[in-house]
Amino acid sequence: MQSAPVVAAARDGRSIDLLSPTADRIDFDEIAHTLANINRYAGSFEKPISVAQHTIIAVDAAPFSLKPWVVLHDAHEAFIGDLTRPTVSALECIAGGLELGAGLAFRRALDELRRRHDEAIYTAAGLPMPSVEQARQIEKYDLIALSTERRDFLARPRFRWGAIDHVPPAPRRYGFLPPFETGTKLAQVFRTLLPALSERMLR
Repeated sequence: MQSAPVVAAARDGRSIDLLSPTADRIDFDEIAHTLANINRYAGSFEKPISVAQHTIIAVDAAPFSLKPWVVLHDAHEAFIGDLTRPTVSALECIAGGLELGAGLAFRRALDELRRRHDEAIYTAAGLPMPSVEQARQIEKYDLIALSTERRDFLARPRFRWGAIDHVPPAPRRYGFLPPFETGTKLAQVFRTLLPALSERMLR
């Protein structure tokens, strides 16, 4: 049985089908603007940091050949929001306690939703989906950005963070950028790195 569309409104009033997103509905200026207005860590920080600034930190750290894929690694959050890792883990635990196998089903559903949006976004960008090796490298620079944010934006926690405890932060220190400035900067990075946008500018 085919599911009914689940529609969300874009900033300019366009509709986005959350279950079946398509490349023709992708607007990278809108993605940059939205990511600049989504706070990471559920807003729990000493200095604010947006998903857009997180993306810029990760791109700064990555080698040039990988930057086009790194700049898109959280772009789907412009449509489905930023669920923190602890929130996802908590929901998996609750779902698993309610029904056998439900925790795994929840995680698979979330991964599939992200994949559908990634596929539309990468197609609109003129890029293939990242390979397994590229995905592994993207995770590395995502963790470097996370370690950098912990140093520059977050209070030092009284507990270990596991995977990033031994990940060095970027050498450069970052300060707060207001949403408009961050969104404008990320939009420019999109135009510089994404093949479809670069080709459009050359016409």
